[in-house]
Amino acid sequence: MEWLPKITEDMLAVLRRPVSSAEAREYRRCTGLSRWSLGFDTSPADMAVLAVVWVVFCIGLAVLMSLVPHWLVLVVMIGILATTSMSIFFRASRRAIRRHVRVADFASRCGLEYDPVGKADTIGIGLLFDVGYSRRYRGVLSYGRDGQRLLEVGRYEYTVGSGKQRRTYTWHYAGMRLPRRVPHLVLDSKSNDGTVMGKALISNLPVVISNSQRISLEGDFDRYFTLYAPKRYDVDVRYVLTPDVMAALVDKSSRFDVELVDDMAFFYALQNETPDEQVLGDIFAALAVVGRELHDQIDGYADDRVEGARHSNKIAEQGKRLKKRTRPAAL
Repeated sequence: MEWLPKITEDMLAVLRRPVSSAEAREYRRCTGLSRWSLGFDTSPADMAVLAVVWVVFCIGLAVLMSLVPHWLVLVVMIGILATTSMSIFFRASRRAIRRHVRVADFASRCGLEYDPVGKADTIGIGLLFDVGYSRRYRGVLSYGRDGQRLLEVGRYEYTVGSGKQRRTYTWHYAGMRLPRRVPHLVLDSKSNDGTVMGKALISNLPVVISNSQRISLEGDFDRYFTLYAPKRYDVDVRYVLTPDVMAALVDKSSRFDVELVDDMAFFYALQNETPDEQVLGDIFAALAVVGRELHDQIDGYADDRVEGARHSNKIAEQGKRLKKRTRPAAL
């Protein structure tokens, strides 16, 4: 795993540096991408201002229509709404472009490729990537060798539901290539689940996995993760998730949901207000410790259900994918 970059505090500090308007313009020119393509980073304050303006707009129409000519009311109110909306639009666009500049700088220092809109060769085989519609990648960091992508870190967005139940979710994710194929395992972190009276009850994952595929491991590992594996793969799970691997998961990855599928390990976290440098710092810390432990342990794995498994590097059909269904949008 010599290809995994060693992230230092100086590298992460780049993600906090100021970006000038000239740098932002030069980045747009070099990439040839529009503001729409580069996306928007809206803040809660932006949305609050827009909501207030909409309320003022509706009240203004209702009150003023009876006092002054209709056309004048419409011109003034639409002008206020349009001016505010454009101001928020450009502010959110500037934030997004400046973030792209910082991450591109970070990528160059780490020896990684950076794709701001994630159109090129994204891996996309994990449980997040076939849910919903309007699926988009943002800010994808990657490393490849001999035509194979070995590492991918970015943001992924999708929408579920419709009407009042329409929801858009954005996740931070990291995908790392493993030396061998493994059974499909999902480790659902309890730290990010919905809770009632301190007890984790509702997973934040976009899929529901049958409890019949749930496995309990030794020690206090179950306090941190709910583990799902194909039926009759208990021995294989214990080969992959050794005490050293479990300790690394608890110490460095308990805030992430983790998935092993085919020859990939994925780490997922729903986007929140956490700064980029902290998210990427946590991701690369997890990759450096948990990723290396998994990589070394899985290098010796083979599925004995498949004839010549060591040579063929295959997983039996019943172990390739967990049985799951998409979570209803209302949840």
